[in-house]
Amino acid sequence: MFAKFSIRAKIIAAVAFLLVALTGMGLLAVWNMRAINSSTVDITTNWLPSVRVLGELRAGVITYRNVIREHMLSETLEEKLAAEKTLASVVEMNTK
Repeated sequence: MFAKFSIRAKIIAAVAFLLVALTGMGLLAVWNMRAINSSTVDITTNWLPSVRVLGELRAGVITYRNVIREHMLSETLEEKLAAEKTLASVVEMNTK
C-alpha cells in the first residue's frame, strides 16, 4: 500500500501524523486540566471553609469538655471558680 510512495513522503506523513496526535493529546490535556481546575475551585470555595469551621467547632467542644471535667474534679472552691471563669471564656469563644 505504501510501496508506491517515496521514503521522503512516508517520513513526512509519519511526522505529520505524530504532530496531529500530539496536538490532539495536548488539547485533551488542556480540557481535562480545566475540569480539574473547576473541581479545585469548587472545593476551595465551598468545602474548605466548612471543614475549617467544623475543625474549630470540634476543638471548641473538646476544650469545653476538658473544662467541665476539670470543674467536676476540682476539690476546692477556688479551683471550681477558676474553672467556671475559664468555662465562660470558652463558651464565649464557641458562640462566635
